[in-house]
Amino acid sequence: MKIFSWANTDFLFEKKLAKHFYDIEKFKVDHDKDWFTSKKSYLKEFRHIGRLIKQILSIEADVPIVLFGTNLCRILYPFIYRRINVFFVFNELPCLDQNKLLFLFDRKIFRSKNSQVFVSSKERSELCCRNYNCESIKVLPNIPVFKHREVSSKKLNHLVYAGLINRSRFNSDAINMLKNLKIEFHLLGKVIDEGLLAEIDSHQYLGEKTFTESQYLQSQYRYALLSYGTTDLNNDYCAPIKIFEYIYSGCVCITINKNVGLQRYLKLYPNLFITLSEFTEYQYNEEKYQNEKEIFFKNEMDVLTQAINDILKQSL
Repeated sequence: MKIFSWANTDFLFEKKLAKHFYDIEKFKVDHDKDWFTSKKSYLKEFRHIGRLIKQILSIEADVPIVLFGTNLCRILYPFIYRRINVFFVFNELPCLDQNKLLFLFDRKIFRSKNSQVFVSSKERSELCCRNYNCESIKVLPNIPVFKHREVSSKKLNHLVYAGLINRSRFNSDAINMLKNLKIEFHLLGKVIDEGLLAEIDSHQYLGEKTFTESQYLQSQYRYALLSYGTTDLNNDYCAPIKIFEYIYSGCVCITINKNVGLQRYLKLYPNLFITLSEFTEYQYNEEKYQNEKEIFFKNEMDVLTQAINDILKQSL
């Protein structure tokens, strides 16, 4: 089996598949090395993608291929759609605007008879089914491989945020809501919009961290922030890796908005997920938290196991 992933994260589904395929190989795909520099060149990018396509075409027909990443699936679909053992994982929503040509292309991928297509949550599956008139679309949760083994027993009674720091995550409404909280706020991650940190009160910026460092730091906090907008579908139907990292680390997830992608969690796990507006009334209970945490991971692992079984059924 070959896995091509347009993500920096190592996922649990990869680890589970490795138990069944002794010769599994993973390739991390990215833009050309100069794409985000002043030396950016479309010609070099096309050549870079061309080498990727050549690599894909050289793989023997009976070797299963997993493609992780929405744009990666789009780029490679025309070259491998005839294969019967390709698995497309859309980590972001496909195009659902029927007025765009990309809608027709994405719909063709989702309706492919030879391949299996996965999205990252139940809500996204139902949304795509409605828009593409599909009976069902499989779900592969974005559960990462956890790099640290122990969760810190001593918790800082602070709020932490890990991820990109930009105005799409921290608009004026979000900043005002955070100002009203009487809690110290720590952030770690890449700052995209310069000057944004100066607008956030009572904060401490911890800098950019590696994936492992980030997971370890999160485990030291009682509360962790989720901030996804509701104005576009991809954010409103969010299925973030962060929820698994935060819960594994023993954090209570505090979401700024009641995103469609988070409403199920808010309802099923009231001790794990709360909205920012409910924070002042929230009373942490260790026993209830741990009980819900166990149920949460069991339910998500059941979905992951079903996805693995679906892949194995078509591959072996």
